[in-house]
Amino acid sequence: MNVYRGYFLVFPLLMGVSFFNGLKAQADFPRDEYREQYGNKTGWRGEGWNVPSHWTEFINYVPALMGPNSLPVPEVPQQIQDHHYVSFGGMRHVMEGDLTYNPVLTLYYSFKGVAALKVMSVPVERFTMSQELMLERNAYWNFEELNDSRGDIIVESHFQVLDWKKKKIKAIARVGLKTASGGNREMARHTDAPAYYFDLSTRKSWNTGSGWEIGVDGNLGFYAWQLVHRIREQNDAYLYGIQFSAKQKGTWEMQSSLAGYFGYLDNGDRPLVWRGMVSRAVGNKGFFIEGYGQIGLHDFEYKSIGAGVKYQFGRPQTM
Repeated sequence: MNVYRGYFLVFPLLMGVSFFNGLKAQADFPRDEYREQYGNKTGWRGEGWNVPSHWTEFINYVPALMGPNSLPVPEVPQQIQDHHYVSFGGMRHVMEGDLTYNPVLTLYYSFKGVAALKVMSVPVERFTMSQELMLERNAYWNFEELNDSRGDIIVESHFQVLDWKKKKIKAIARVGLKTASGGNREMARHTDAPAYYFDLSTRKSWNTGSGWEIGVDGNLGFYAWQLVHRIREQNDAYLYGIQFSAKQKGTWEMQSSLAGYFGYLDNGDRPLVWRGMVSRAVGNKGFFIEGYGQIGLHDFEYKSIGAGVKYQFGRPQTM
């Protein structure tokens, strides 16, 4: 049981650090100082975009220099479930000069436990950015208290390629597509361009005999996204991740993972993030309460915290 106690201790601690760092960043946000220095100017660098190239070529299409939902690191995929679920949650992302809120919607549909369709959407995000960050990102200057941006839809297909029951080893192939529905590219919030990825993931699990299952998941693959550039029109990256999980059937589930991708251009395109999740069943009708956090470790400066609810249906309402 020491492993489970460790999960209970470490995860709330990391979530708390992320939350209080976010509060501090929000309190320190120097909007009034920027207003005094720059006034209420809007536009490209507050004056005009007096350069021969189109402004889209000056946006840096990398996770280090865009919004938190622009080029997200794909989650380490779970093995195909024997049930369906829908979930709704909210996220809060903070870095120096940026505060963002957004809802998250997810639909997961399993096809007899051998294939699955997963659809995730950030329908809208609300954010505020400092003038310094707008300058760093070559973004449109806007001093509104809160700005809006519609988000992307990500569609994934999962296919089981191995189920070695005797050794409790499974493997799945995944193909994912990010749509070009995200908006507000002029403020460097979304790429307004498609991305795609595919990978292979494996899982090894162990039953403890006390109702808990411990698992390790790992994935390797390829990630690519479109650029607006006269010479390079696409950036390619290696996709990778590892995840540790512990779950008690129908009650608790905890996950901790490291995931990222390694871009070809090395210009802020190599994000690495830590993610954690805790889920707890509420009653026996298939409802779960979830809490999750994310901390950027490289080429992604945001710290994020969120919570949501999940409804599981179809085959047995367990995890």
